[in-house]
Amino acid sequence: MEKPLISIILPTYNVAAHIERCLNSCLNQEFTNYEIIIVDDCCTDNSIEIASSFAFKDSRIKIVKHEKNLGTYHARKTGTYSAKGNFILYLDPDDELTNKSLTTFSELIKKYPYLDLLLFNFEIIPSVRFWNVKPTVPCGVFKEKISHEILKENRLTYGTPGKLYSKKSAIKGFDCLSVGENIRLVYGEDALIFSAILLNANFAVGVSDVLYLYYQNETSITMTKGDSAIFDRIQQLELVIFHLNELKNKCQMPSSVEVFINRMEVDKLKLFKKVVKTNFDYLNVMFKIVLKGKSFIDIVRVFIFLLTLTNKKM
Repeated sequence: MEKPLISIILPTYNVAAHIERCLNSCLNQEFTNYEIIIVDDCCTDNSIEIASSFAFKDSRIKIVKHEKNLGTYHARKTGTYSAKGNFILYLDPDDELTNKSLTTFSELIKKYPYLDLLLFNFEIIPSVRFWNVKPTVPCGVFKEKISHEILKENRLTYGTPGKLYSKKSAIKGFDCLSVGENIRLVYGEDALIFSAILLNANFAVGVSDVLYLYYQNETSITMTKGDSAIFDRIQQLELVIFHLNELKNKCQMPSSVEVFINRMEVDKLKLFKKVVKTNFDYLNVMFKIVLKGKSFIDIVRVFIFLLTLTNKKM
């Protein structure tokens, strides 16, 4: 088999309900010069049995196993260091690629031989409600002050969807971080990875093509409800912020890392907003969100909440 151009990394933990759909979306691609690396983070369901049945039929699928559950950050890192491709695509096993994804990637890689980072659009399923802000991709070619220019787009998502990395920039990114295996990161870790890789990218391109299908899965950590689950996510973001501050202190573009830190602080406040018990505390958190996030939609939410309170008193 020829050396794969693209390595698709699937960090896998208890996704039996979704992984078959995800793998089929990869195998149905027109472009064939790729590999799929499934990182088994000690699944307790039959995710890996399903994956193994695919691997048995297709040699492009490889399974790498962790000896213990390390979390999504380390699963992505393990997959990256195991990859043979020149480019890395992180794909969560409950998501999918569109039919033309890999063909489009290969064409853009050929067009831009120095490419380190490709940003692209993705579809959210089910679609977000009309009042929610949809992510936006900064389109164009970026060769200078890349992180500064790309982060001007304040609606850019820092999560997994919408990004293809050169392997060399991904490795450099992980090498800049010092997240020990004793630290289990499963929430916000994709923003930490993106920040470190972005700082090591020398050539980036943004396109408007929709090349990824992101499913809002109710059983995922991002969607799980309840105070305990929310406080767990807050703790995770505090760990991410800690490592972002470490990165800021040793990189040449601290202002870019500060943008990531601010976004994580806003995300943390938005989680706190869900567990406060009084109107006063809710307003206090909302005002902090407005000051940090400077989002028009958050200002509107404060106004609506104050209006609702006023009407109740009347």
